[in-house]
Amino acid sequence: MILIKRHTANLYRSVPALSRARLDGHTTGRAARATGAAGLAWGVCCAVLGEQRPYPAALAALLIAESTVFRSFVAGAQYAAGCAVGMLIGLPATVLIGPAWLGLCVVVFLSVVAAGNDRLGHHGVHVPITALFAFVLGRDHLGDEVVPHVLEMGVGVAVGIAFNALLFPPLRLRPAERALDILRTRLAATLEGLATAVQDGRSSQAVLGPGWSTALDDAVARAHAALAEAHESKRWNVRPAARRALWHLDRTVLATLEDVADRVRAIGRLLDEAPPPPPAGNAEPGDATRDPALAHCARLLRSTALCVYGCRGGRPHPVLPAAQRACRRLEDLVTTEGGNPAPAGLDCRLVEHLKEALACLGDVQDTDQNTPESPMGEDDHARTGTHRHR
Repeated sequence: MILIKRHTANLYRSVPALSRARLDGHTTGRAARATGAAGLAWGVCCAVLGEQRPYPAALAALLIAESTVFRSFVAGAQYAAGCAVGMLIGLPATVLIGPAWLGLCVVVFLSVVAAGNDRLGHHGVHVPITALFAFVLGRDHLGDEVVPHVLEMGVGVAVGIAFNALLFPPLRLRPAERALDILRTRLAATLEGLATAVQDGRSSQAVLGPGWSTALDDAVARAHAALAEAHESKRWNVRPAARRALWHLDRTVLATLEDVADRVRAIGRLLDEAPPPPPAGNAEPGDATRDPALAHCARLLRSTALCVYGCRGGRPHPVLPAAQRACRRLEDLVTTEGGNPAPAGLDCRLVEHLKEALACLGDVQDTDQNTPESPMGEDDHARTGTHRHR
């Protein structure tokens, strides 16, 4: 039995693609919708048009199966427009010029130029394909090949759009909330690391690693992408959860977290340029023999981490008012009465960035606190969270 397990583990490690393969719900859901739309389009053509193998209908339905309802509408319009333009180029050429090399050159040139229109998107490739199809078959097979092909494509586009819009239309709210939660967690962990750096007298890279700023940038970018996709999934979506989702709040939360991330990067750069003095002799980090501003700043960074993790809209974290008062006291510690920097071991610019971060967190307000639904609608994670940071 042990040998079998070892052999299985070695086989699993020997195939890198297998070890990385994961079923993605987003991809499988889109594949399921494409399959259903293609099958339904095939059945409708067989029942209504009497076609035995209506592959153009199935092809059109699966090509416009996108991840959101709005994208399906756009893809359907682009696909239909591309095929229509191709027909308008190919049919006149085959009638006026005939299926010769000159007509072929004219069709290819005009169709490729038309396919480059940005409004057609990646469906512009169907312009030359349809144009050549119409050019080759348009003169001798207009009634028995071209017209049924066009009708089947029209049925496929209509069925594909209706299927994606009415039957389980996708709503990408949960991934957006997860991306925001990942950003909050990473930002809070970064602040905890900066607090350790201040407390131990080290640079930010010595505590968080050399790639911490890039990882934070990636988390911000992923949150932007997930939130944009979630907004798009709301457009023209008939699901009740889409109608009840309050998205202005999440845009505010993301903008606030992004502003705080900018201040955190600035604090990290200051610590890399001039790390605080380490504890002298046998003094422990935060010992009273050190500069009190350093211990105060470390505590304040950790309090800010709590406020960041609680930045979910509505009322700010209960620690925020106390943190703002502590920041004002810290500002007094690192400046003299004349407002000039005091000869302390803490850069006053660090305190200024921390003050701005706390101000950003204090600006997040829920403009619709009396609404019973969660800002993310029915698909939201519980706002109390399973990973409540305490």
